[in-house]
Amino acid sequence: MKLLKYIEALKNKIDKAQHEIKDAPLPQQRLRDQTPFPSKQAPLYLEVGCGVGLHPILFAKKRPQAHLIACERTSDKFHKFKKRLENHQLENITAIHEDGMRWLTHWAKESKLTFEKIFFLYPNPYPKNNQRNKRFFAMPLFKNYLHTLKLGGEIEMRTNQLFYLEEAKILATEVWNLECQYCGPLREESEKGITHFERKYLKREETCYELILKKTSSTF
Repeated sequence: MKLLKYIEALKNKIDKAQHEIKDAPLPQQRLRDQTPFPSKQAPLYLEVGCGVGLHPILFAKKRPQAHLIACERTSDKFHKFKKRLENHQLENITAIHEDGMRWLTHWAKESKLTFEKIFFLYPNPYPKNNQRNKRFFAMPLFKNYLHTLKLGGEIEMRTNQLFYLEEAKILATEVWNLECQYCGPLREESEKGITHFERKYLKREETCYELILKKTSSTF
């Protein structure tokens, strides 16, 4: 399906879903990780798919006044992340062994309009056309992430796949009403090597891209 047709179909799915669940409570998800939503007073940030935790640890050390919720669904990566976190003894990270969407849906009330920023760093690009609905910005339930983002909050996505960057920008602005702050190769002022994937790509001299988006509307 061509992207423009997909955009129209996605908008229709979103409109239909909003009409059907208006005034209805979100279903509670049965979670593997029962960690409660943090009752921290610090500014909250979210990372979805944090891998073995390089970025969360770097972030927490650089921003001790902030609190990061870092979700990783795969067991092998999460256990490595958890072990590293114990070694660093950082108290401003909450590690969640769960799919980010499932965990946020469970804590929908507590997480509403909570986060200053959400990170999607080198997500699986699902390169086949029939996998498009698995890409973050192409998922109808992406609106659940936007529900948790403060007005004026940001989303940062990084990837080494140009097609993924370009599609994400179009979907973010055309479907999700987000304002694009930057879309292109990593900027000079950007922190670099913040994930193991990024370090590997940069070592190979591959181009890494970043997309910075801002929530300027309360539509979602």
